[in-house]
Amino acid sequence: MSTAPQPRMTFEEYVAWEEHQVEKHEYFDGQVYAMSGATYDHDIISNNLKFILRNQRDRIGCREHGPELKVRCPSGLGTYPDVVVICDQPQFADGKKLILLNPQMIFEVLSLSTMGFDRGEKFVHYQSIPSLKYFVLVSSSRSLVEIYRRQSETDWVYSRAEEGCVELCTKNEPIMIELAELYVDIEFPTLELFRGDDNSE
Repeated sequence: MSTAPQPRMTFEEYVAWEEHQVEKHEYFDGQVYAMSGATYDHDIISNNLKFILRNQRDRIGCREHGPELKVRCPSGLGTYPDVVVICDQPQFADGKKLILLNPQMIFEVLSLSTMGFDRGEKFVHYQSIPSLKYFVLVSSSRSLVEIYRRQSETDWVYSRAEEGCVELCTKNEPIMIELAELYVDIEFPTLELFRGDDNSE
């Protein structure tokens, strides 16, 4: 999640305190945690993803945001996903429109420092968001996109793609993400490093 925690505070105190901080922080259970910076490849992939989504905005009727928009989970986590997609009227926890409550899709670009938290505890928190339909993990070490699609309040279906196109359903037309376009300008290490370990991210 982060580095060393700060003193305990309420969520409202955290929001007011963070407005005066240079770094972004996650919040959970009364404590705030400084978020680590993104790598060069992580930043390229995030920007590629936002570009892909932005080019489909008019067709799908959804907007992409991130990573500056904070999301609050009913479970209590306050965090900054790499990319969120909003297809309904956005709902905010504050008058400044800083804290989003109803994302339909959340994308996290995996990195060595955060992959364990993103795959595990953070996903558990994201599942508490009633509006969330998709949770998507994008590897930064190989061509791999993992998709969790909500079937019911508690059931999620897993799928993955290493090439080709990922299709994510919306109320209008589906979002189409070509992996070749997602990973433009990215040079991966040799695949031999990852063979035999499908969960290396």
